[in-house]
Amino acid sequence: MSDGIFKGIRILEITQTVGVDLAGRLFADQGAEVIKIEKPGVGDPVRCRYPFAGDVPDRERSLVFAFSNTSKKSVALDIDTAEGVQAVKELLKTCDVFVREGDPSYFERIGLSYAELSKSNPALIVSSSTSYGEGNSLADWAANSFTLAHFSGETALYPHCNDCHEMAPTILGGNFQEYDEGPVLFAGIVAALLWRQNHDNRGQYLETSSLEARMVNLFSESTFFPVTGYSFDRYGAQHREKAQQCQPTKDGWINPAPAQPYHWQKFAKIIGKEEWIEEEWFNDVTERGKRNIEIMEAIRAWSSQHTKKECVDACQAERIPFGPVATIKDVVESEQFNERGFFTEVEHPVYGKTKFPGRPYLMSETPFRIERAAPLLGADTEEVLGSLLGYSEEQIRQLSTEQTK
Repeated sequence: MSDGIFKGIRILEITQTVGVDLAGRLFADQGAEVIKIEKPGVGDPVRCRYPFAGDVPDRERSLVFAFSNTSKKSVALDIDTAEGVQAVKELLKTCDVFVREGDPSYFERIGLSYAELSKSNPALIVSSSTSYGEGNSLADWAANSFTLAHFSGETALYPHCNDCHEMAPTILGGNFQEYDEGPVLFAGIVAALLWRQNHDNRGQYLETSSLEARMVNLFSESTFFPVTGYSFDRYGAQHREKAQQCQPTKDGWINPAPAQPYHWQKFAKIIGKEEWIEEEWFNDVTERGKRNIEIMEAIRAWSSQHTKKECVDACQAERIPFGPVATIKDVVESEQFNERGFFTEVEHPVYGKTKFPGRPYLMSETPFRIERAAPLLGADTEEVLGSLLGYSEEQIRQLSTEQTK
C-alpha cells in the first residue's frame, strides 16, 4: 500500500468543537500533516469534554478529544499575543489549508483574515466555521450544540414514537449532532483542493455553518414540506403509515422494517397472522397504514416471546429488513464491526490502550490508519516551530509559556 491519500498536504487548525476537530482528523488519519494550534496551559476546549479516561477529569484524558484528534500535532501558541500571531502567520506560509473556527471579526482583527493571509500564500485555502454563517441577521447570535439542534428542526421529530406528541422536543443523546459539521467541512476542503489543482494553484475562502450542516440529516423532511405542505413531527411511524416502531423482546428491542408487499406477506406468517395475507386491507399500503396500531400490537405479542437474535434470524432468513436495537456495548463487541476492522486500538501516553471507531471507508491503495494517539497539549511545539520556522529553543520557550502578555 502507498502512503495516505493526503500525504504532502499540511493543514493548520484553530478549533473549539468536536465537529470541526473531526474534519481535521479525517485528513490526519489519511496522511495529511495536521498542526493544531492551542493556547498554552488551556488547549482546545474539547479537551474539557466528558467522558474522561478512568473518570478522572483532565485535559489529557478527554475521550471526546482523543477520538476527534488522532494523528495530529499540537503546538502551544497564544494567538492573543502579537508574537503568537506572527508565528501562526509564518506557519501558514507553508500550509495548504487553514481551518479556523469562531468569530471571523476576531481573526480579521488579529491579522488572520483570508484577505491578509492570501497575500503571502495565494495557494492557501481558508475555511471559516461559525454557528449561523456569515453576513446574515443571526451571524452574531450566541449558540451551542443544544440551541443549534433545536433551531435546525431536528428535535421537532423526537421522541419519535406514536404516543409521544405531548412530550417536549428532545435532543439526541451523545454528541450526535455535533459531529455533523465534520464530514461537511471535510468534503468542502477536498473540493477546494481539487479546484486548486486545475486553477493555477489558487486558494479560496470556504465558509460553513453548524446550523446548515445539521440539515444533512433532514433532507427528506425539508424537501417533503415544499411539495406536500406536510411538516413531519414526532407522531413517528404511525403518521408515516408504516408499522415500524421498535418493539420489545425478551432481552432488548428490535426494529421491524418490512417495506415491500412480499415482505409483509412473509412477515405475517412469521408473527402468526397468516390469515391477514388474503385480506384486501393488508395488501393495500394506505389501508394497512390505517391499522398500524393493530399490526404493532400483533408484532409486540410475537416479539415479546422471543430474544432479539431469534426475531432477527427468523426475518433475515426470509430476507425481510429487520435488525436488533444495539446498545453501545453490543456495537463495540459486534462481530460485524470487528470482522471488518472498524475499531482500532490506540496507545495513549497517559491512559494506555483505548479502542476507537476507525476509518469511515476502505480504499484499496491508500490506507486510512491512525498513526498515533491525539497529542498531548503542546507536545509538538519544539519540533514544528524548530523544523518549519527555525526558531531557537529560547524563542519556543517564550512562545509556549502559559502567561499571556
